[in-house]
Amino acid sequence: MRAAKCYQNFGEFEKAVEMLNKISSTAPANTRADVAKEQRILDGLKAKVAKANELLAQAKYTEAMTEIETLLSYCPESNATRTQLADALIGNKKYDQARTLLNNLYNEEKTNITVIVLRGIALLYTGNVANALKHFQESLRMDPDNKRGLAMFKKVRLMESKKEAGNKAFSGGQAQEAIDLYTEALAVDPLNEHYNATLYNNRYSHTFPALHCSVACVEANSYLVI
Repeated sequence: MRAAKCYQNFGEFEKAVEMLNKISSTAPANTRADVAKEQRILDGLKAKVAKANELLAQAKYTEAMTEIETLLSYCPESNATRTQLADALIGNKKYDQARTLLNNLYNEEKTNITVIVLRGIALLYTGNVANALKHFQESLRMDPDNKRGLAMFKKVRLMESKKEAGNKAFSGGQAQEAIDLYTEALAVDPLNEHYNATLYNNRYSHTFPALHCSVACVEANSYLVI
């Protein structure tokens, strides 16, 4: 049963089940009992994978973490489970941890679209907008129907376009238009604390220079604390 356990460690449950079925077909009665026990464990792990995915889809990230941590105790080498963990970490705003994990996953699975998109999100939420956009573009090149990558790509492009339009309005002396555009940019992705702190700073420094230090810094810093 060592081979089956090895497959389990890597999260390859179907291969583990197949191996156990082969063993069970020729094994003595006492061994078949052990095989049945391992099969029940695998059934439970597959159920936890499905449950974790369901919780992630429902944005119940803390609950998903509980399922994923149990999975990792049984299949510590599973990149699929590590990817679920990265998704949950992002959902729980643990962006630096997610980024570190996804850097490692990306080194092993450079063609995994889910890993590429999640790494892009982690990069975006830790302040690396340009590199994040490249990841979303790459995911769309590999799969144009990739909904999450497309949604993130559009979100970043919209934020950037609003910010650039705000800068242009300010340069043209249109203070109120600049304020409105920065405000619209802020509404695109409320979760993006790094980016939005910059937008708050731009909004006040460009439109109320005299209040830059006393107002802009306070608002941007308080936003990062939220």
